[in-house]
Amino acid sequence: MSKRTRRFGWRTTLAVIAFFVVGMLVLLVWRSYSPKEAVNLADFAAVALAGATAVAAVLTWALRWGGAPASLPAEVGKAADVLAGLVERQWREEARNRLLDDPVPISVRWKLTSDPTVTRSPRLISGEQESDLDVSSDDIDRLGAAFRSLARRRIVITGGAGMGKTTLAVQLLLHLLATRPTDKTPAGQGQLVPVPVLFPVSGWDVEAYPRLQSWLAARLDLDYPALRAPELGTSAAALVHGGYILPVLDGLDEVSAPMRVRIIEALNSSLSEGDGMILTSRRIEFTAAVRDAGRPLTGAAVIVARPLSRAAAADYLAACLPDHPPPAWTKCLPRCARAPCPPWPSCPVSRCGCG
Repeated sequence: MSKRTRRFGWRTTLAVIAFFVVGMLVLLVWRSYSPKEAVNLADFAAVALAGATAVAAVLTWALRWGGAPASLPAEVGKAADVLAGLVERQWREEARNRLLDDPVPISVRWKLTSDPTVTRSPRLISGEQESDLDVSSDDIDRLGAAFRSLARRRIVITGGAGMGKTTLAVQLLLHLLATRPTDKTPAGQGQLVPVPVLFPVSGWDVEAYPRLQSWLAARLDLDYPALRAPELGTSAAALVHGGYILPVLDGLDEVSAPMRVRIIEALNSSLSEGDGMILTSRRIEFTAAVRDAGRPLTGAAVIVARPLSRAAAADYLAACLPDHPPPAWTKCLPRCARAPCPPWPSCPVSRCGCG
């Protein structure tokens, strides 16, 4: 039962009690007159008017605080589709600005972490079937399928600085948005295909919003004002509490260490069985936060970036260069493919003006 429904319920109860009390008072005043006495019409009219005024005031109070009627499922579903379109346009444009596809995302391999201190039982992560989370960033279809196979659809993307954690989260977000129409087709009665929406973790004030859902609703209302359109007939809170939002929480490592612990605790207390989540963080900061919180994120698969080989890095850099790169690059890349690059001041790339 929603908070709005509960609030309306107790106010309705108080309104009924108030009606009863007013009715009893009117009845007592009426019976206080003696049949042998002449009725004072002015006094009677005053009592009746006071009773009617009290009844009207209580009724207005109960209706005003009862809030708007709950949104219909069709209205919330329509708003979710509108939000999906907004988010997809936003992140397609952002992907172009970040040159994520120019020429292609670098191929980074990801695997389930072997650190037992940051994960729960495999049964809580994969359920009865084992998920294949040994994936590459250049095969997002496979990552999307592995994500859908998770029992609770919760994943934490960890790795060192510059390993492409946010890039992978954006790739997965865009994949889930692109496949959402087809995912909705086989969805059974009561099953939802949520809209992935990216939120920077640094914007979460856990003091003001101790529960994830209240913060998500506030951010949706602020970031996507189109959801307030009267024709949608719903609210950001209805989307969040209805299970239509898959939060993509980016950058846990970008907040202070004590706040990271608070956020881990808040996530565990906020997420119910059907709630999914995608979280990104540097590996060291995430491990420390889980250790200090005293428990991992329930049901979340934690993947970590594998070290990038020198050959793969050199091949990617070569693909990014023009057909006729400066001479320094042609000398440096073959060396970097075979052995670590020399210190930056002595690397030929640093002196060519292209690095």
